[in-house]
Amino acid sequence: MGSLKNITLAAALVCSAGLAQAAVVSFDENFGGALTEGTEITTFDFGAGLTGSLTVTGGTAEARVLDSESGNGLGVTNDPDLASPFSDADRVLADRGFGNVLIVQSDDAGVSIPNDERSGGSITFTFDTAIILDSIFLLDGEEGISLTYGLTTLSGLGGADNTFDFVTANSGPILSFTVEFGGSGAIGEFKASVVPLPAGLPLLIGGLGAFAWMKRRKQA
Repeated sequence: MGSLKNITLAAALVCSAGLAQAAVVSFDENFGGALTEGTEITTFDFGAGLTGSLTVTGGTAEARVLDSESGNGLGVTNDPDLASPFSDADRVLADRGFGNVLIVQSDDAGVSIPNDERSGGSITFTFDTAIILDSIFLLDGEEGISLTYGLTTLSGLGGADNTFDFVTANSGPILSFTVEFGGSGAIGEFKASVVPLPAGLPLLIGGLGAFAWMKRRKQA
């Protein structure tokens, strides 16, 4: 009975080395401070170990925050196709608001406030530590949006004005992912978790040590 208990404990230690709690990134905060409309994001610390940098193509090559809540910012009146609440393009999930969203800033003449203006382009998140991408909300994008992570590319995503496309990724460990917009569109939020290495290594070593101890005890 004692051996079975020890085996169970060791197995739990090894398995727990691969566990991490997922965090939802909603572009409301970065480096512990509140994000406001028009803020450009170049590097990030979204909490839960999700740190890294952004690479942007298209438009002004800037990823900027747009406030999608009605009446809460110039971006709404200038970009009415990105105004909360959004409906599900697949007609499965309930309507919901997103607050801050992330866009590729347009380079159209005379546009200075946050607006995507169908400029197209891409946003690549590169992380300092390997992550698991669980899911992501992609907004608008009637010209098409694609999501690339690891060796996987999902295309034909997005929907009509003021809609969201909820995409389940369930990726393996990755260091980056890219959202490419065929025209207009935004990222509403995503859910991800850091692969817990080397933080989980002591647990893994502890679990293996428990196995070794049991083996020596059995041979004694």
